[in-house]
Amino acid sequence: MKKLIFIFVLTLGIISCNSDDKAQDEALIDISDLIGKWNWISTCGGITGACGYPSEDNYHSIEFRDDSTYIKISNGTLIEESSYSITETSVVDSYKFYKIDFEDGNSTACWVQDDNLSMGGGELWSYYEKIIE
Repeated sequence: MKKLIFIFVLTLGIISCNSDDKAQDEALIDISDLIGKWNWISTCGGITGACGYPSEDNYHSIEFRDDSTYIKISNGTLIEESSYSITETSVVDSYKFYKIDFEDGNSTACWVQDDNLSMGGGELWSYYEKIIE
């Protein structure tokens, strides 16, 4: 009987520690370096591995707001506005990794280092430079 009570108390302790750890991890997520406006500087990869660059007729910017709003403007026209959530984070050297889920069910990976953002997944990645205002 004592063994059963010990196992019950141990299990309860493990469960309560896991929920505390998750709450602490969520509180530690700092997305301040992701928040802001970003100008597109290139997209590379795909089948050919080629890169595309902005031009006078082909340019866009994205914005991550601290109220969880994502905005994409292409050639001066709003083409997307949706909510997002950060579902994973990690830090490798000076790079911060974020997995971002959008309200339409799509998700993307992002790497931020200083004022540079890499966004994509698989073989296709887009690169952005932060707009300092």
